[in-house]
Amino acid sequence: MSGLLCLVRRCKFRRPLDQEALEIGRMTALSPAEKLRIAFDLHETGRRMYLQTLRRKHRGLSEEQLEAKLLQWLLAPPGGENGDFPGPRSGRFA
Repeated sequence: MSGLLCLVRRCKFRRPLDQEALEIGRMTALSPAEKLRIAFDLHETGRRMYLQTLRRKHRGLSEEQLEAKLLQWLLAPPGGENGDFPGPRSGRFA
């Protein structure tokens, strides 16, 4: 057994595979509307986390300025000029 696999199996915080399978089963049983609500909740959580990061990095900025920086980041994330995949821009959506 490799060292990493052995370490993962001994980790106290790792959930048993049967519990993990149950959680995946619950997700597949959700309606499309519930899955969409979860996706929106996750987006809002990420938005708030990044806004808090901006507050720590730019202590002198007003809330409006922080929101503008957040919007700028959402619209053009660094390294994402061509989308999420590295390489040339796709012509499918031009």
